[in-house]
Amino acid sequence: MSSVQWGDVATWVSAAATVVALIYVAIQVKDLRVERRLEQTVELDGVAVLWQARSVPRSPDEDGWSTADYTFLAYNPGRLPITDVVVTVEVPCEVRRVHHDGLVDALTRQFTLTTPVIRGAGGEREWRRALSVRWDETTQMRDGQPTIARTRSRS
Repeated sequence: MSSVQWGDVATWVSAAATVVALIYVAIQVKDLRVERRLEQTVELDGVAVLWQARSVPRSPDEDGWSTADYTFLAYNPGRLPITDVVVTVEVPCEVRRVHHDGLVDALTRQFTLTTPVIRGAGGEREWRRALSVRWDETTQMRDGQPTIARTRSRS
């Protein structure tokens, strides 16, 4: 009749418990990493672009064009800053940007606004642009679509 060596059993049980604990910790670390990536993705998807006409003329200029001042705002509600921010604005009619010094850009239906970083926790970046459009196409400006592209979270 063989006797059981209880010291050996205790060693085997503690070794098995250690292996189970290590597997559990590995699974938890993996889940935390997946959760963090998902959180960063959700924060980046929450970044919004707003735009608004600040001053709209009531009649056309002598040349049949109308120049209005617009404000574009990129807002970051996430806690992490985002970098390489590019806002692309597409408008349904041709516009031209009027610079502060009076220079006028060529006609376009799309333009971009960029900034290197927008801080987290409610950070925002505002751009002001004077855009000139043919008077008979001014109502089409409401259908413009600003979008944010190429944003990265800085972790």
